Amino acid sequence: MKSDEPPDAPDTVVNPLPRQTTRPPPLPQLMKEVEPTVTLSYYAFGPVIGKGGAGEVVLAHDRRVGRDVAVKRLKTPQPSEEEVTRFLREAKIQARLDHPAIVPVHELGRDLDGRPFFAMKKLTGTTLAALLDAPRPRLLRAFVDVCLAVEFAHTRGFIHRDLKPDNIMLGDFGEVYVLDWGVAKVIGEPDGPPIEDVSGELATAAGVAIGTAGYMAPEQVRGVPDLDARADVYSLGCVLFELLSGQRLLPKGGGGLATAIAGIDGRPSLRAPDREIPPELDALCDRATARDRKDRMATARELGESVQHYLDGDRDLARRKTLAQEHLDTATTAFAAGDREDTRRTAMREAGRALALDPTLHGAAELLGRLMLEPPPVAPAEVRVAIADDNARAVQRTMRTGSYVLLAYFLFVPMLIWIHPDSYWEGIAMFVMVGISALLARRLARPGSMTTVPILISCFLTLVLMARMFTPYLLPPGVAAVTAHGLLSGPKVGRRHSAMIMAVMCAGVLLPWLAEVTGLLSPTASFTPEGMLLTTPYTTGDSLPLYVNYVAFVITLVGASVIMAATSRRSERTARDYLYLQAWHLRQLVGVAAR
Repeated sequence: MKSDEPPDAPDTVVNPLPRQTTRPPPLPQLMKEVEPTVTLSYYAFGPVIGKGGAGEVVLAHDRRVGRDVAVKRLKTPQPSEEEVTRFLREAKIQARLDHPAIVPVHELGRDLDGRPFFAMKKLTGTTLAALLDAPRPRLLRAFVDVCLAVEFAHTRGFIHRDLKPDNIMLGDFGEVYVLDWGVAKVIGEPDGPPIEDVSGELATAAGVAIGTAGYMAPEQVRGVPDLDARADVYSLGCVLFELLSGQRLLPKGGGGLATAIAGIDGRPSLRAPDREIPPELDALCDRATARDRKDRMATARELGESVQHYLDGDRDLARRKTLAQEHLDTATTAFAAGDREDTRRTAMREAGRALALDPTLHGAAELLGRLMLEPPPVAPAEVRVAIADDNARAVQRTMRTGSYVLLAYFLFVPMLIWIHPDSYWEGIAMFVMVGISALLARRLARPGSMTTVPILISCFLTLVLMARMFTPYLLPPGVAAVTAHGLLSGPKVGRRHSAMIMAVMCAGVLLPWLAEVTGLLSPTASFTPEGMLLTTPYTTGDSLPLYVNYVAFVITLVGASVIMAATSRRSERTARDYLYLQAWHLRQLVGVAAR
């Protein structure tokens, strides 16, 4: 519904309290307040664009400055003193409120018959009551402007008292106007006597309720004399409720008056559960329409700024969604350009930013999932460095454990001397070789260490010495197997290293055996019909040292194998658990984004 100017009088209700008996100044005195120098002869009149109980608004053209205006005048040929009082009061209040959202008064004068009129800006727009189905952001922005205009009036000492969608106009070019200041109250001043017109409307007076049922605050309905700005806050809360729910908070007529006094839950979400009503605005309505004014927010500015904070957040959300889509477009373009390190890095970063800005952006989650689950054909340089560092740490752990195991072989030196005290040089040689191997293993465990060749040589010589002391058939094969297992458990060992370790360990056992078989070395064992005969000094003699040495060797060999396997297993389990944890995090990330 389009309107150039709304009716000039509010839909009012009367509280049946005693009226004051004081009367306004006599009509002649009132008329003297308006200079007779300005007459309606300056205006070329058009159609009537608004009517009220005692007045009318006419479209006119001001010949002096060449502009269209709206002229409001009393339509009664012989207006009463009360009507003139009310009319002049409205004109002067509106003129004193110099604000963009309050219609400016250009001129106040009398016509040829002495009746007052005032010329004001001509408005073109639609009332808020006719725009309740408009997009919510537009209505809320207009509502913020209304709150600030009302706050401006409050700071100038006026309370509107008749705020409702019909008294709010939205212009065709974004303007917002608060209309009809005819029943505004001057804070701290008595209202004066009641004034009735032919429609039964009543102007303000002490002990009299004035306004529109369904938008009046409880204290306004009761006609309290110390009405303050919080009455307008209540009315604004009713307007906000209607914008959000599409329904009036309070019913019309007497039911609205009774409901306001009794109190009502002001949350629009309860009345319109099918509408998406933001919780912050839901709570805001409830605070603004509290029955007790002490529980209400104190100012219209606070109400307007609270709505503006919501709008700012809503705009931020829209901006984040726009930015998220831009980042996703960049990520998609980079990924499509080729699966290289630079393009993948760009795609990961942009997709991550898109997901951070808008977790509901499904395309970003899908692309991020692909990038994380599908490895590139060539690992990036940073990844290769990280893998090398991790491998180095694993080798260090393995060699450190291996050094402890090798040191355990020192326990056999006293046993060897106990078994064969006349030939202790082999025990000393074994002691030296084991010590060298342990030191080399510790050296290999340090960052930037040497290659495995020196420790392979040391292990080879240890196996050869052991083959001469215990024959190639007895202890060396088990020691060679455990040593090979330890050297192969490091992740830095490849196929070439594996083959080399296997060859060295086998050579440490088989070369002494081959030398004995070919006669280059004296045999340490022979075969008879009764079985194998061991002829080394460390397999003959008193049985007790041999038994003790055998048990200790079995325990040490098995223990070394278990320790090596446990170390490898622990490293493998740690890496596996880390991968499972990373996969779980990825599922949560993609899952949350997809919901």
